[in-house]
Amino acid sequence: MLDENSKYISNLIERSQKGSMRSFVQIVQLYADGVYTFIERLLCNQEFSEQVAIEVFRFAWDNIQQVRMNSSFIAWLQGIALVNILEKYRNKNAILLSAEVYKPKYSVKVSDIDQLLPGLKFEERLIVVLYDIKKYSLDEIHDILPEFSLREIRALLDKGRFQISDGFRR
Repeated sequence: MLDENSKYISNLIERSQKGSMRSFVQIVQLYADGVYTFIERLLCNQEFSEQVAIEVFRFAWDNIQQVRMNSSFIAWLQGIALVNILEKYRNKNAILLSAEVYKPKYSVKVSDIDQLLPGLKFEERLIVVLYDIKKYSLDEIHDILPEFSLREIRALLDKGRFQISDGFRR
């Protein structure tokens, strides 16, 4: 996954900002896997993850002018995904956030942790992914989830980590 914008990516972004759909399609091809993987880790639902990924790239195309060239494009896309998912969560779109319907269609190689994420409640999974995988700080997570205190966030992180470690022991 590309973390920093290379000259090539910056050039594609600039051409997209000038209206080049071809350049934007190239961006989508480069970043689709990274965006989808991030969403899939949070939702643990392939069908809904695909829908959210499509929404993210539609939003990105409509708002490509807002991209700051000095920041990571993948971080911008994943930020859009996170806001989209949190909006659904706050609107109580429970089916979207339910891991119970998770049945991978493809035999995709996933990490051991990715195999255990569906067993977590959405809040635990969200915090584990943001903290342990994406390396957000607890304060950053609290900024994103102000409805939870820092103590509650830490408790959800600990509970999610415990369930994952328990899954490794089985």
